[in-house]
Parts: sequence; structure tokens; C-alpha cells
Amino acid sequence: MGGVLDTVMADRVELPFVGLDPQLGGLSRDQLSHLLRRLGFGATKSEIDQAISVGATAGSLVNGLLDDAENAAHPTPPQWRNTYGGEGEVKDIRIREYRYDWLNEMVNGNGVREKLALFWHTHFTTEFRVYGQPAYTYRYLKLVREQCLGNYKDFVRLIGLTPAMVRYLDSNLNTASSPNENYARELCELFTMGRLDQNGDPNYTEQDVIEIARALTGYQVNFDTIETIFDGFLFDSGQKTFLGRTGYFDYNDVIDVIFEEREREIALRICDKIYRYYLYEVPNSAVVSAMADTIIASNWELRPVIEQLLISRHFLQEKAWGGRIKNPIEYLVGMLRETGFQIVENGLEGTYRRVYEAARDLTMDLFNPPDVSGWPADRAWLSTSLLTKRWEVATYLLSGPFYGDVPDQNLVPWAKEVSPDHTSAAETVSAANSYLFPRAVDNDTAESLLAAFKLSIPDEEFDGGYWNLNRPEAPDQMRSYSLSVFILPEYQLT
Repeated sequence: MGGVLDTVMADRVELPFVGLDPQLGGLSRDQLSHLLRRLGFGATKSEIDQAISVGATAGSLVNGLLDDAENAAHPTPPQWRNTYGGEGEVKDIRIREYRYDWLNEMVNGNGVREKLALFWHTHFTTEFRVYGQPAYTYRYLKLVREQCLGNYKDFVRLIGLTPAMVRYLDSNLNTASSPNENYARELCELFTMGRLDQNGDPNYTEQDVIEIARALTGYQVNFDTIETIFDGFLFDSGQKTFLGRTGYFDYNDVIDVIFEEREREIALRICDKIYRYYLYEVPNSAVVSAMADTIIASNWELRPVIEQLLISRHFLQEKAWGGRIKNPIEYLVGMLRETGFQIVENGLEGTYRRVYEAARDLTMDLFNPPDVSGWPADRAWLSTSLLTKRWEVATYLLSGPFYGDVPDQNLVPWAKEVSPDHTSAAETVSAANSYLFPRAVDNDTAESLLAAFKLSIPDEEFDGGYWNLNRPEAPDQMRSYSLSVFILPEYQLT
């Protein structure tokens, strides 16, 4: 796979604990780039330059980005949001276009919010292939965007009543006369406390799941309003006992009891997942414990604990740079954002159809995670077959005419933007490298990228001062260089 990935793919240990206290003072360019890459989908030149120009600190940068994420306008709702899609082509067209819309928001909208939404999508998992209605998908993603920085306990309460979740985990089949335990089980195992505590002891019993399921009975999706409703005739009103508590519990009581009786376990589990998503595959236990303290103290507010991690010295330490493997969406959306290219043919049908298809081929099919546990993470994305597929995908997106239906990409405008010297191939490549990689590449890699950029143009063209980015060969040079970048092991990291 290459030296860099060999190191990353080897068994890893947790990052050194250098303090969860805030990083004070100004940030280096590398630290700013690291923050921007991890919060969103890549770091563009304009974002980095803006942060440098205002002398951003970790606190001011993260606070501003999270404010923007909370206050950003939501995309225009689809016209079909309050109608059923029926079967076959109509339904397929709607969900396909909604996927393209989401990718467009990742690239051109508020990337911080959309990256949070992607995180919660793989935590509160639903599968379109199971519930099958685009109107459900719209309500699900709308809630995820609204709650992505909100209160976690409220989030758990609300997500379980979305039509997508009700149908996905069979809550609509859970009645007093015929209980169904699917949602009760995943509520405990995946959405809140997890199966085992820190000592390896069970957090709940099978009987707890049975009793919780009884308390969750009575919910259906109304066909006319496409909203979840409570039907008292289907509710088990009897006494239930779970997690050491007994009462005539209902849906809201279940959430309250779980968060009261398994407070620490829930806090540790969600903070562990936040840490893995934003920082590193192997969580530092001391950091996760401190984050758990924060989310409990804030009464389950998500923003304080996310902000605490992102502005910390622990998060910004150099050992963390380039330490996470990009998932396919991060890889593809980052590629578009960082270099600015778009396949303009047919608008959304051009760029985002092909990006969606590429992500799907890399086994990350939006709105269709593989199962209820969501997508895998980090090293799972870079099996030998998937790494080879990334090379094929990059070739497809950058060198479309080879495949017959995608226009050549012209990345010269981006090269001119990032390079201070339009007449030096070495300066152009060096400047581009500084924006595309999470840490400096070694000399051999830099030389190979320069060679890819030069193509077969004679050296005297460069040495004699005859070459510049306005030459007719420049678009081919930038495609060759960019393809070499996108298939490098170093570019798979963030």
C-alpha cells in the first residue's frame, strides 16, 4: 500500500494525552488546516487564508464555524416532501435527486453542518432500501440537521419517532398484543448505553429489552400526514420493570429512565464515537472520560463537548495531523471542494450523479448504510480492493473522455489561485501540495508529483522560462498532477 498507509494500517495506540484544555494564542497554518479539514470536507485556500488573515485562535475559529452551522439556512425542501413516492421509477428518481442535493450541500453549502449530519446518519442509522419512501428520508435528514449540535437526549427522543426509524426498526409492528423488540434493542445497544459497561459487565438484560419494548408500543405512521402518531389502542398500559425501575412507563418515560439509570455509560459511548469521528481511531480514555463529564454537566448538550474537543491542545497536536483515513464521502467531496472542479454537464445530473455513483462503488451509499450499526470507519475503508477502486474512481472523475461521457476537467484556475508563481512548475506543484496534504510529503513523493505535472514536456521549456500556466498543455498537466495526488496514500488521510 505504501509506507504512509502501512504505518496507518498497522496496529495503533491512542494519541498522547497533552491536555484537553484549550489551545491558546494564534494557530500555525498547519493547525488551521487540520481544524478545517476535520470539521468539514477538506480545507480550501480561501478558508485557510481567511483564518490566517484574522489571526484566528482555536476558540474563535471553532466558535464561528459552529455558529454558522447552527444558523445556516436549510436547503429548499423538495416539492414531493408531503407525498408518497409510490413504487418504481417515481420513488427512485426522488431519492436519487435527494442524494444529489445532499452532496451539493456538502460541497457548496455549510460543510460543517453536513459533516455532522453524516456522522449522525451513521449513528442513528436507517436504510432507505428498508422503509422505501423519500418523504420519510426528507423528514429524517431534516431532523438530523436541526439536532446535530443540539441536546442529545432530545435527539434520541425525537429520532425514534421519525417515520423512517419507525418503519426501519419495526416500531409500527410493536403493539400490546404483539410486541416487537427491534427498536428497544437498538435504542439500548446502539443509540444510548451500549451492551457492556467499562468493566465488561452487561448494561441491560434481555428482560429489560422485553419490558422497554412494551413501553414503546402504540406508534404508527399516518398515511395522510406522513407523520408518526400515537394510537392508544395499540399501547401496553400495564406496569413494566426495567433497569431497576418499575412503573406504568410509556415512550417518554423510557428515554428518561435510560438517561437517568445509565448516565455515565451513555456519555462515554457517545463521546467515544465523537472522538473517533473527528480525531482518531483509538480514543484516549482520559480525554473521553473528561468529555463525558462535560456532556453530563451540560445536561446532554452536544455543542459544548464537541467544541471542547476541537479547540483542545490534544486535538491540535501534530501527531494527530493526517491520522484519520477519509471515508469515501470525505474523499470525494473533499476532492471537489479543495480543487474546485465540477462536472458541469447537466448540472446536478453531471457532477453529483457521478460523485454519488463513485461513493456507492466505494461502498458508501447515502441513505443506505450496510446495516443498523452504520458504516465501518477508518482502516475498514482501505482494504486492497477498495484502495484500487479509489484509483479507478479518481481516473473516472478526472479523465472522463476515456470513459466516453465525462468532460475533461480544467484545474488550471485552481492552480493559478494557489500558486504565487504562474511561470514555475516547481513552485506551482509545491504550492498545490501544501493545500492538498495534511502534512508535508517527503522529497521522493514531491519529485514524483512534479514529474507527473511536467508530462513529457522537455525540461528546457521549464528551465528556459518558456512555460507558464497559460500554455495549452496546462490543463493536461493539472489533470496528470491531480490524478497522481488523488491516488497517493497520503491523500487518503486527513
